[in-house]
Amino acid sequence: ANAAQASRRESWPLLVAVGGVEHVRDRFYLHQTNSFAAVVLKAQLFDGGQAASRSKALRLQAEATSFQLEATSRAVEREISVAEAKEMAAQKALSAAVQAAAFAEEEVRLESLRHAQGLATTRDLLSAQEHLAQARAAIAKAQAAWLSALGEKAAAYGEDFLRVFGGEV
Repeated sequence: ANAAQASRRESWPLLVAVGGVEHVRDRFYLHQTNSFAAVVLKAQLFDGGQAASRSKALRLQAEATSFQLEATSRAVEREISVAEAKEMAAQKALSAAVQAAAFAEEEVRLESLRHAQGLATTRDLLSAQEHLAQARAAIAKAQAAWLSALGEKAAAYGEDFLRVFGGEV
């Protein structure tokens, strides 16, 4: 904007007017009165293409800025959609881990009953308990992935991490 204003200022014409009167008296008593006037007009009629090149440079700069703005907005939209997709995938993984843990708890309950009746070995009961421990570890891992995805989503939207996770600023 400043460059455009400067180029407009440079192209204004310059007008100078000067005038004067002179009276000469010499020893021969020939008196002479001279007067003069001068008007100078300076206008830049041909600038060698400077104005055209300035306007073209400014137009190209404006186009580059608009392209950069569009590219930035597309990148932000893409980042937001990726963050939302990661959050949805993490939520699905968490619900699957919770469901697997519920099945593992049921397996432990059934193996405990079978073991109490003498129909299952201790090894079978320990195996069911191991499955339950693995399912609980998978829940913790899925919760961590979900919280990480939530943090990425908050960052993509420009939100504060502490506020999202219940902290104080």
